[in-house]
Order: sequence, then structure tokens, then C-alpha cells
Amino acid sequence: FKVSLVCVLSGMIGAATALAGPTAIDLSRQYMDQCQKGRIAADRDARARHFLLGKQLGERAIHLDPQYPNAHFSFFCNLGEQMRLDGEVLNAMLDYNRLMEALNTAIALNPDYLDAISAKGMLLVRLPWILGGDPDQGEVLLKRVVREDPTAINARIGLARLCVDRGDQQDALFYARDAYNLARERQQLDLLPEAQKLLTDIQRTTASR
Repeated sequence: FKVSLVCVLSGMIGAATALAGPTAIDLSRQYMDQCQKGRIAADRDARARHFLLGKQLGERAIHLDPQYPNAHFSFFCNLGEQMRLDGEVLNAMLDYNRLMEALNTAIALNPDYLDAISAKGMLLVRLPWILGGDPDQGEVLLKRVVREDPTAINARIGLARLCVDRGDQQDALFYARDAYNLARERQQLDLLPEAQKLLTDIQRTTASR
């Protein structure tokens, strides 16, 4: 009788959970997947669909649990990629403000969230000063990520680009080679083409000197 009662109670709890719908953590398995699929999709419309779905899933997760940092970061990732579809120019101020709010919230909720810190560093390096760009601070953040996460690919790509911009080819080559090797070893298909092109460009420039 006790075993049957336990089974009944377990079934009731499972049914209640199913009726309650997905949690923010459940959605987290989906929205970053959409972002990655969008990055590797060859067709622009397919990429747009993935990013839109990922952004919507992120919004749902934020609504379910505003204190879940991954939800805010997912929204940031998908909105950021959506904005980049037709170029790198951040021309929609409203979207830009939402983008930064989501990223800053993710870091505020989890100050050790290395993926979010890496993204913040990349933006500080890329953005003009009028939009809050700060290459020096961006470099500090990216180096922290590389120091604490030996598998961080994006941060290494960002540091390589920063070194290229200031003419430091040797450090640029070091970071770019690391990024490429990591992307290849870990089968990061969304980052591998960018890392490979960056390494090839730097090697070509270094060889011509």
C-alpha cells in the first residue's frame, strides 16, 4: 500500500509539473540552441527565424523567473544576432538599450557569469565611445575570461582583433591560433568559420611583413 501511495503521489506531482508548463531552466535548453542554429544557418531567413524564436523563448523565461541570469543572457544573444543580420551597425537605439539592459542584468545577477562578461568585453572593444565603448576596460574583461576559462573562444577572438587593431601581430596570432584550435577541437561550428578566417588573415599579414 505504501509503495502504491508513493507511486500515486509521484504521478500527481509529475502531472502538476506538466500542467504548470516549462520553467525558465527548461526554456534555457532551447533558446541558446536557437541562437547557435541561427549562427550556422546559411540562409538569412532561416537565421532570422532562429533568432526570433530564441528571443521569444528568452522573453518567456524572463517572465517566468526574472532572477534567472541565463534568461537575460539568452535574450541578449538572440537580440544581438538579430540586430547583426544586415550588418554590424547598431542602428536601432531602442533595441540597443534593451540589448545592454539584458546583458547588464545577467551580470548583476551573476557577477561570475563568464559568457556574459565575455560578451560585455566584446561590446566595449567594438562600440564607439558615444555608445559606451571602452577598449581598455573591454580588454580587462576579456583577459579575465581567458584567465578563468581555458576553453573561452569568443574572448580569444576579441583579444586577437584588439591586438590586430593596435598592430600587435604576435599576440594577435597567439590568441587567434588558440581560438581556432579550440573551436575545431570542440566542434563549435558557429564560431569555427570566424576563428579560421581571423587566423588566416593574421597569418597572411604576418607573412607579408
